[in-house]
Amino acid sequence: MKSAEAEKVGLAWVRVIEERPVSLAFAERVGARHASPQAVLVKDGKAIWHDSHWNITVEALKAAANRA
Repeated sequence: MKSAEAEKVGLAWVRVIEERPVSLAFAERVGARHASPQAVLVKDGKAIWHDSHWNITVEALKAAANRA
C-alpha cells in the first residue's frame, strides 16, 4: 500500500507454518485470534483491527490506518 496511510504503519510478515511459535505468541500477545491469511493492525501492543481472507482489501487497510 503506497499512500499516506502506509507511512504511518510498520510491516511484519509471519509465515505461519514455518514460524508457528512466533505466530502463536503474536496472536496471544496482541489479542487477535489466528486466521490465515490474516492482516492485523496493532497499536500500543494490542490489535485494533484484524480481518482475514477476502475481507483484506486496500480500502479496509486504509480505513483501519486512518482510525488508528
